[in-house]
Amino acid sequence: MSGTQAHFTTFVELKARAALQRMNYKVDGNIIAEGKNVPLAFGFPDPTDPKSTKPYTGAFVNFYDMVALYQFKKQQARAFLFSHKNYTQNEIYYGIDDRNGCTIQTFAGMFKQIANTNIHPYSTLNLDKIVDMTIEMGLAYKMQDEYYVVIETGAYGKKDISQWIESRSTQYTPNFVTERVQKNGDMGSQGLTYQGVFTQFKSYNGVNIMVKHRPFFDDVERYKEKHPSGYGLNASRHMLIRGGHKMANGEFLGDPGIHRLTVKGLENGVYKYIPGMRDPFSPYTSKVNTGSAMTASPVDAYEVHGMEWTGCVVEDPTKILWMPYNI
Repeated sequence: MSGTQAHFTTFVELKARAALQRMNYKVDGNIIAEGKNVPLAFGFPDPTDPKSTKPYTGAFVNFYDMVALYQFKKQQARAFLFSHKNYTQNEIYYGIDDRNGCTIQTFAGMFKQIANTNIHPYSTLNLDKIVDMTIEMGLAYKMQDEYYVVIETGAYGKKDISQWIESRSTQYTPNFVTERVQKNGDMGSQGLTYQGVFTQFKSYNGVNIMVKHRPFFDDVERYKEKHPSGYGLNASRHMLIRGGHKMANGEFLGDPGIHRLTVKGLENGVYKYIPGMRDPFSPYTSKVNTGSAMTASPVDAYEVHGMEWTGCVVEDPTKILWMPYNI
């Protein structure tokens, strides 16, 4: 006779990988001659004094370089959030480079790593329900009998939450405190301003909620579906919920367990240029260097190529609650 064997099952994939992303652009010689590739000076603060606002050192970056790097960083950020993996559990890849036969590997972005059981579409906002779910799922960070939760949402999600709290607060008449009404002088002694946006809410069972605005929910390039009311995007009401704790200064701070994955030693990527009749150091005036120099192309231009490795790691997919707005 033998006993039962220990076993376990999980829906969480216990591996993470980084994927290679590439970018390249060309700067034509006539652009340099026209002065449109003018270098821009950027000042960097003193690393020994974070509070200093004076430039510590300056660096010149071509305008084309700045635009290309900005767009490349946006691509990496979108991949970090929305990327889909292209392989099976048996390491069979769906993408093959037809030029060299090598596999094209992608990774699962943050939203694809959230546990399926933690995805709850909603159409009617109710913070009481969110409080219940965070407690039942163990999302709220507990500290001295207090629970702390952070809700990350778009501009209209933040507005909806503030309006929900304001509607709830009318039961306790805090909307009529003098701090919310101030004089502005626009109409003499009659000018008044009603102000105040709720960004925190303390519910029953000692649950403290902080609301943070995440602008990527308001990205009209990524999300295009408008809300039926005509105000804002559906995505602006999406909500990402995680635990946190309160610091001495009143701020909520907690390790969300979401990390960027990269390759050791190549954290800043690899960037190279291919010189033609011009290079990144060619003057942008008419005084072009006519001396002999090595070139890799007869084209009156130069090319810049870059590559970076990007990946996402969600340490515990069960500790994040995803609530997409559903019509």
